[in-house]
Amino acid sequence: MAARAKTLRFLPHRVDLKTDTPEGENAPEYVAMGKCGPGDVLVADLQGRIQDVVAGDVKLLQLKMNNADGVVIDGAIRDLDVLRDEEYGLIVYATARSLHGGPSVAPAEEDIQIQCGGALVRPGDVMVGDDDGVIVVPSWMAKDVLEHATEHEEVENYIKEKIRDEKVAPGKYYPPRPESFEEWRRVKKERGL
Repeated sequence: MAARAKTLRFLPHRVDLKTDTPEGENAPEYVAMGKCGPGDVLVADLQGRIQDVVAGDVKLLQLKMNNADGVVIDGAIRDLDVLRDEEYGLIVYATARSLHGGPSVAPAEEDIQIQCGGALVRPGDVMVGDDDGVIVVPSWMAKDVLEHATEHEEVENYIKEKIRDEKVAPGKYYPPRPESFEEWRRVKKERGL
């Protein structure tokens, strides 16, 4: 996954928060989900509370209908089996799964700076995820990070190729050194890549 962050913050329940926060379709969670479309991911700050959930299949239907890329949750999610079985097509990262329906925190603010997993997330930052987890790439450096990560992956693949061909221990070439990058650039040019 590589998608733009649309943010949502949950806060502990309090009477005045409930009074100050719109409900129904104008609630912050639905406004945030409504801003998500292709290339976007909802990033929700539940303060790492693994017993609390952002949503289940009914609420997340809005993300599916908008063709959003997915959801990243610093907290729990439920109904993951329904999302899979009904082919929501959402990429889901969450701290945990929970069966709880009524969280002890409430959606309070959207489209603001939040924290997720201890990292600052600003609206528009790029969330990059794979099977190992998710990282936040500030929007202003996303292009440079992509170029560096792409080349680094190419160099590691080249190193694996050399290790297999020479049948040597990885330590001969790994971790990559500056000369590994220089060598890869020459080889890449020779191969016309």
